[in-house]
This record gives sequence, C-alpha cells and structure tokens, in this order.
Amino acid sequence: TTSTTTKTPNKGGDEYFKIDPKKNPHVYVSGLPLDTNEEEFYTFMKKCGVIAEDDEGHHKLQLYRDDEGNLKGDGRCTYLRVESVTLALTILDETDYRGGNIVHMERAKFRKRQQKKEGDNKDADGNPKKKPKKKSLSAKKLGWHETDMKKKKAMGVLILKHMFKPSEFEEDPLLVKEIEKDIGKECKKFGIVKKMQIFDRNPDGVVMVRYLEEEALGPAIATFNGRWFGGQQVVAEEWDGKEKFKVEETEEEKERRLRQWEEFLEGDD
Repeated sequence: TTSTTTKTPNKGGDEYFKIDPKKNPHVYVSGLPLDTNEEEFYTFMKKCGVIAEDDEGHHKLQLYRDDEGNLKGDGRCTYLRVESVTLALTILDETDYRGGNIVHMERAKFRKRQQKKEGDNKDADGNPKKKPKKKSLSAKKLGWHETDMKKKKAMGVLILKHMFKPSEFEEDPLLVKEIEKDIGKECKKFGIVKKMQIFDRNPDGVVMVRYLEEEALGPAIATFNGRWFGGQQVVAEEWDGKEKFKVEETEEEKERRLRQWEEFLEGDD
C-alpha cells in the first residue's frame, strides 16, 4: 500500500479508493535502496514503458520520505499507459534493483482524504480562499495533443540495446544484414513487424522494432530484457517517442568507411 504524501501511511483502518486496474497507471514500489535517487529509479522503471509527465515536463515519479526527509525505501511510478503496469508486475516484481535490493511491485492504492473541517476554505481574515486558476481550454487541448502525439509516435515501438558493437561492422560490412535477419526472426515470434532499423553507428548497439500491434511489446520486452546476445546483456524497453539514436559520421569517418568497403570488396576477388 502507499500514500500520495511522504508521511508514513496510517495502517489503522484506512479507507482506500477502489480503482479499476484497467484504469490505474500507478505502481507502488518497495524494497528500494535508501541511497537511490530519482534518475536511477527512472532508469529502472522505464524498462516497462513510457513514464508519464506533469504539465512542466517532469516525470511522475516519487520517492517517499519520512518526517525528517530521509528516504524510506519505497516510491511510486506513474506510467503513460496502464499496460506498462501489468508488465512491471510481471518482469520487475521480486527482481534485484541494485546490490541485492529485491524490490516488490504492486498496483498503487490511494487513501481517501479526510473530510475538510469547517473553515478550511477560508483565509486568515475569514474570507473564502481563492481557487487556483484553471488552464484555459485551448491550453488543455494543446497538452492533450502533445501527449497523444508522443503516445501515437511511440506506440508499438520496441528498443533493443547492446545487440552489437559498431566496430563489428567495420570488420565485416555485411554483418549488419545477418544481424537484421537474426533479430527479425526472433521479433516476429511476438507479432507482425512493420519496420526494423539498425543504428549501426550508435555505441549502445541500438535496434528499433515497430510492431503492427502494440500488444506485442509486453511479451517481447519480457523475453528480450536481460538476455545475452553476442556476449552482451540486452536491454529491452518501450520507446518514449523522444530519444534519438542516429549518430552522424564525420567526413573523416565516412572516408575511412568507404576505404574499408573497397578493401573488403578487393578481398573477395
């Protein structure tokens, strides 16, 4: 269980909102190291999907603290899509966060707020408190539009990291086709692949796979993430619609690549 505040939850007869699991994008996480930080928490949780952002563009993550400001070892993550919660419960629950810290995942619960006392809505002079101004309809629409565009752009896109080392292609330029064939064969086990792109110059060895149906993402991530491929441990995650992977080559690198390609062709003669 969790709370939307940083104070220790009161375990004596709290009442919780009943939230339909199909509409609850929040995950409560316990067992976190007491020296973790939001960046590390973000990196760990994003394995299962895009993390929602607030109006100011900050990720909706919270590490709970006690009354003295010390981390308590638990937190909450809000995903953009509810499907990511199910995935987190499947592949992150009871796994090693870092250094033997086994974390537990569950759907977040929210306590009902206590009924306001009479006078809570008045200021020091006894006048009604002014309600904060709400965003205009046009501003709301803009926010929804931006979120929807990001969601639509990233829908059904799988990111695989550490699938190769760029130096391998310098030694054998045709290797990229072999890797594309091998990865494509594995990815097709989970759904129809619309497009696959290998970022052969990216130092993280990135492959982007776009599925026809987004339902293929969960099983694909659960299968690929943590596996070993070509001597490297794979990281599989849903694309956030923003991160760029293409690495431009310099003129010097381009000339060297063309020279190596000529040498490669001459070696076949």
